[in-house]
Amino acid sequence: MRNPSTIRIIGLAILASGAAAATLAVGSGIWSRSAPAEPTAFQAQPSARTRPLAVDHTAQPVDAARPPESPRRTASLVRAFATTLDLRSFSLSALKQPRSGGVFYAAQAVRWCAHVRGGHPDLQAPQPATPPEAGPRQQMAQLQAFQYLQARCASFADDELTAQRLDTLYGEADTQGDPLAKLPLRLHWEGRSPDPALREAAVAAVLATADPWLFEDIGWRLSLGAMKQGGMAVWFDGQPYPLSEDPAIAAAYSLVPCRLGLPCDATDLTLALPCAVEAECFTSREEKLRRTLGRDDPARWAEILQWTDRIVAAIRTGRASAFSRRS
Repeated sequence: MRNPSTIRIIGLAILASGAAAATLAVGSGIWSRSAPAEPTAFQAQPSARTRPLAVDHTAQPVDAARPPESPRRTASLVRAFATTLDLRSFSLSALKQPRSGGVFYAAQAVRWCAHVRGGHPDLQAPQPATPPEAGPRQQMAQLQAFQYLQARCASFADDELTAQRLDTLYGEADTQGDPLAKLPLRLHWEGRSPDPALREAAVAAVLATADPWLFEDIGWRLSLGAMKQGGMAVWFDGQPYPLSEDPAIAAAYSLVPCRLGLPCDATDLTLALPCAVEAECFTSREEKLRRTLGRDDPARWAEILQWTDRIVAAIRTGRASAFSRRS
């Protein structure tokens, strides 16, 4: 097992890309200004912080003779993460379920709130800074998103939203028997191996989980690889699709977690943040991507949806070879 410093340098470099799929192409204008959607009601109230956030070493001790639970059992964690109004409480609960991926989910909550609290100081203000051109419905949607984001992360102390905290969580994940936490790092190392069998095995381990937050975390890195002529591409069925050409398959990875069960409504972080900060509000990730990465072009959007169907079908059938690049 790699040491904690390696986990922080490599793991955070990868894992800090939370919602990597949805933010895959800055140049594609995913945050570009578009017509606002109807406001969505967010109902959230902050709760007080009660005890330190740490791995519970008394919960479900690891039995070396007993295999880890199937990562497919993370469905309850997916639902809880989506609906809880206090992510710190969620983290404490998730840490008691390491064999169901709870350490991974606790780390996702920490990253989620670290991004909200640390990366967007505007969200610490009493009220959002509303653009002068925003109409009443935009203003209402922005206020709801603003209050929702503040409330979900209010219980965390600042020192709980640090790289050191993530070091602790990921450093304990292996001994706690978490089946999800090590997979992004494994994909990072083995996915670059010159050995096709090793690369495919790393991909197969990810596919076996069918976990929406894991696929949200990994995105198109699942099939990312270098081309012989230089440059990086998203590969599928042995064919490269260069990232420099903004391929539809790369955009499709943004919708894959939604198809696997991730709630991609207005509470989606990739939607709630621009809504709260810039009054750029949408009712769903699909709506936003259609207007941005889909360029409001019906043919382009149809291609993205077709790629989404192909990727999801390969995931659900465990066809790891579809995501492997040619050597």
